[in-house]
Amino acid sequence: WVGIAVGFTSMVLALQNENIFLDKLTGLFNRYYLDRISRELMVRPKLAIMMIDMNGFKGINDNFGHSEGDDALVSMADVLNETIGARGTVIRYAGDEFVVVLNTDRENECDECRIQIKENLNKFNSKNKKKYKLSASIGLGIFNMRKNSVDEIMEIIDARMYEDKKSYYESTGHDRRRR
Repeated sequence: WVGIAVGFTSMVLALQNENIFLDKLTGLFNRYYLDRISRELMVRPKLAIMMIDMNGFKGINDNFGHSEGDDALVSMADVLNETIGARGTVIRYAGDEFVVVLNTDRENECDECRIQIKENLNKFNSKNKKKYKLSASIGLGIFNMRKNSVDEIMEIIDARMYEDKKSYYESTGHDRRRR
């Protein structure tokens, strides 16, 4: 019995350690996972990284409720996972922000992924007739992992993402502070 108890305890601990890196809502890797792999990323010479923020997420929560907001987050995660596939890793960074670490250092592949994400969000919207539309602002870049810290990279792509978000709100005429 002692052997069974030890074996069972070991299995439970292994599952807990594995689950510590997963976001419970979306099933994506979480920020803790990004922190964990950041040391491993530093050995790569160059890497493409994206910061993605959902446009109008506050409005979804305010107008349709938090369960619909959760559904929107899961849908966004699904679109990102399907779009990125084996080309990289999708991480739920915080709230309605996601980080994608791409397995490339080619600018054209990075731009292609950005375009595909936006196209796939449009396809999702046309197929799924929700009360809201999913869209995202994206900041991206290719970084020399030996010259830039992860914190520096996050600041840069976050600023680029907010430039894209500003363009989105200017082009759509929406005021992001209003519901």
